[in-house]
Amino acid sequence: MASLINVQSKQLCHLLPHHTFGRREDKVDTFLDAPQISKIHASIEWDGCQWLLKDISRNGVWVDGKKIESQQNYPIQAGQLIQFVSKELRFLVEDTSAPDSYIVPQHSRDGAIPMRELMLLPDDENPKLALHLSPDNHQWLLESLDESHEVKELKHGDEISLGDLRWVLHLTDKSNSPTVVIDADWSVDNFLFRFNTTQDEENTSLALSNGSNQCDLGERSHHYVLLHLARCRAIDEAKGIGEYDQGWIDNNLLCREMGMDLAHINIQLYRLRKQLSDAMPDLIGINKLVERKRGKLRFGRAPFQIFKSGELLTELKRAV
Repeated sequence: MASLINVQSKQLCHLLPHHTFGRREDKVDTFLDAPQISKIHASIEWDGCQWLLKDISRNGVWVDGKKIESQQNYPIQAGQLIQFVSKELRFLVEDTSAPDSYIVPQHSRDGAIPMRELMLLPDDENPKLALHLSPDNHQWLLESLDESHEVKELKHGDEISLGDLRWVLHLTDKSNSPTVVIDADWSVDNFLFRFNTTQDEENTSLALSNGSNQCDLGERSHHYVLLHLARCRAIDEAKGIGEYDQGWIDNNLLCREMGMDLAHINIQLYRLRKQLSDAMPDLIGINKLVERKRGKLRFGRAPFQIFKSGELLTELKRAV
């Protein structure tokens, strides 16, 4: 993440795509507490290729000891020293990578955490909330794993609270991002999901394949939840139930059949999504692998095979 370091305080300053510095605390991104500083003293902005520093003050900005021209864009590079009037207000340019979204804990001194497409809060081991990025509109969403709250759309500056824990979101605008050409070969619906469970169904492995694109995800407990949903879909298919209605299972029934509460099931499903995202970063449509509607879940449209101790029990081709 692009950042500056305050030379005196050693505090890290993460840059927003358009980042302002000044004395007007309620209007700037980084507050500079000195009488010589203008209300809005300077800005650093990402132009799509590089970071540009602009002096919009009365008293000036220096880079590596040289005063820059007012109201002009000045490209900055890692290792340069920016000074806002006083030597006490010097910042070392630490990182000039492209801007990205991040989340800042308010309950600890931990630094900013880069946003991943799927994040669990407060951590991966004891999750209560899930943050994820919708691939359709680049909208960040917040969900409670026990589904006690409605899904919430997030915006820059929002605060997330969980008991005594608090985080503040710093979100970049993805609306101007380059259009990504979608490779259908990497759509989750085009991968065959191959489950293999033991005779007692205590251990379940999962592998994905689509031509030369293959990934063995090994054995994980969360694979069994997905296997169960796939099995429900296969049973309905065998009954002749149409694609639109097949596979849906009531959350309460799923909890009883799995011996888990709903929060635990959702944790398992989010861990599955995270494993897929980490192992196959080019995979498209992970969020649609499990479909949801009020009070129900089902396995999505991907084809699958279910083996028990290596023997094929059932399979379902891609739904049409």
